[in-house]
Amino acid sequence: MMLLRSYGRKRSKYIRPYQQKLLNETLPDYRINLPDNMPMDLADYFGGKNYQSYALEIGFGDGAHLAWQAKQNPDCGFIGADPYILGVAKLLRHIDDKNLSNIRIFSDDIRYFLPFIPEASLHHIIILHPDPWPRKKHHKRRLIQPDFIDSLHHLLIDGGCLTIGTDSPCYMKWILCMMLAHTDLRWDFHKNLNGHQPQSWYEKPEIMTHYGEKAVEKGQDVWYFKFIKQ
Repeated sequence: MMLLRSYGRKRSKYIRPYQQKLLNETLPDYRINLPDNMPMDLADYFGGKNYQSYALEIGFGDGAHLAWQAKQNPDCGFIGADPYILGVAKLLRHIDDKNLSNIRIFSDDIRYFLPFIPEASLHHIIILHPDPWPRKKHHKRRLIQPDFIDSLHHLLIDGGCLTIGTDSPCYMKWILCMMLAHTDLRWDFHKNLNGHQPQSWYEKPEIMTHYGEKAVEKGQDVWYFKFIKQ
């Protein structure tokens, strides 16, 4: 099945020798390969280990946020999906440095993997700074689309949370338009002290993503939205 690409490049021009070593020797222990049949439980992707909850981060970038979350929440099994091979290598470095065992990696387009996630099995889905594809002719490549939202909705448990973050004003409006049209996902809106913007999902600056940090350094607004499955 061919999908319209919703991300940038998959490979970097240069991968350092230690990163290639991680990809060759460490990735096989954490990689998720598409199974022949639908697994009965997400624990199957973690060698049969059952976690209290499961979360999916789509587009984990350099892996810092995903690794931080996994370290802070050892009772949660995290699946990270990102086709960018250098980002995968960086996540593996975090996993190695922090001795994390509760992360698994799908290193391809998440839309290939979604059909192999059991329905109503995820407590949290996280999408931070997806490619905004700002040119109008490329809007069809944006990840946040009605069919994609439907798929995520089916994978969340009742009361499960979908968090989306962006620093693109035009994509922020697109996200809200798409999400508010989905009546089974409620926007968990809390105003901050100035009463103008939704309260950030983040509580600690150390879990900001690379793109989030760059936007803040430039004085740009960053929006984080939380939607709850009803």
